[in-house]
Amino acid sequence: MLASVVVIHLVSLFTLSAVTKLISIKLFVQSVQQFQLLPKRLAILFGGCIPLIELIGASLLLYHHSRLYGILVIIVLLTLFSYAVRSVLRTGKQISCSCYGRLLEAEVDRFTGGKIIYLFILVGFVAVMHSYVLLEITVPAVITGTGLTILFLFSQKMWFIYKENMARLGK
Repeated sequence: MLASVVVIHLVSLFTLSAVTKLISIKLFVQSVQQFQLLPKRLAILFGGCIPLIELIGASLLLYHHSRLYGILVIIVLLTLFSYAVRSVLRTGKQISCSCYGRLLEAEVDRFTGGKIIYLFILVGFVAVMHSYVLLEITVPAVITGTGLTILFLFSQKMWFIYKENMARLGK
């Protein structure tokens, strides 16, 4: 059941991330351009494709016969996100990541790096468990996996509030 919970968590998180980016696609594309890692036209294309690739990766995770492809898609995305976050952290720029479109405010910071590491660990777990466990979509697994996604988003919101309060205090 644990593998099912983790897969549902990943699917719900990447689906929510993709849908919120698609809803506010202009904002997300502008965010990708702010990273200044790609020429403008390529950044626009890349920004438009990321939510679709997230949806594809999440969808592939749902089915046993395509799960390894979903894992590969998610690993490629996380690797690209890691490179972008590392580049921003090295320059000291303050950039909104628009990870969740307009749903949640989030800046590229060390917390973003921590989230990526967390997601790499989960994807690695799913990859290891793939051969041993078939996905069981049960009510408890859906509730727990979705609950983890809500807690994940809640932690992002708490981090943002913490950073705002520390900035107000001058620390």
